[in-house]
Amino acid sequence: MGTTEPSKITTSPWKAFALVLAFAAAAITTIYLTTRPTESLEPRPAPEETVQEAFARLDRLRERAYETRDISLLDDFLAANSPLRERAREEIGRMRRDQVYVQISSEQQSLAVTESGDRVATLEQVVIQELRFINEEGEDVTSEGEVSERTIVWELIFEGGRWLINDSNLVSD
Repeated sequence: MGTTEPSKITTSPWKAFALVLAFAAAAITTIYLTTRPTESLEPRPAPEETVQEAFARLDRLRERAYETRDISLLDDFLAANSPLRERAREEIGRMRRDQVYVQISSEQQSLAVTESGDRVATLEQVVIQELRFINEEGEDVTSEGEVSERTIVWELIFEGGRWLINDSNLVSD
């Protein structure tokens, strides 16, 4: 009977060394990716824009969306899951159906940051505001054209690298 000798697989020392390095690099990368804190990767608020400045920018965008009846602007000032999003769609849609535009005249009396963190900020705004509804022929069709002082609490969240409006609450009218 013949005996067969087991086959030997030979690899050069350089190939073996390269293979061990590749496995080690893969293991280190896997450990790093699975154990690192993910929050540090999220963008932080830009230090050059204060919460008040961000709110002023967002409030102008909000007014422009209503005045132009442009639903596409909602993404520019509202957070993705904002409860205000559906209400804004309905209000702008109603103005389109009624064929009216809104003219917003507002004068901010005060704006105070009541809570502020890296991801959420709450502001209290006191504003004197007048809304006028104008039809497509340019006629004022406002039924109640009174000027009112409103106190509104706004919640901003930091999402996608920028501050956005998440919610609001009318405290007094």
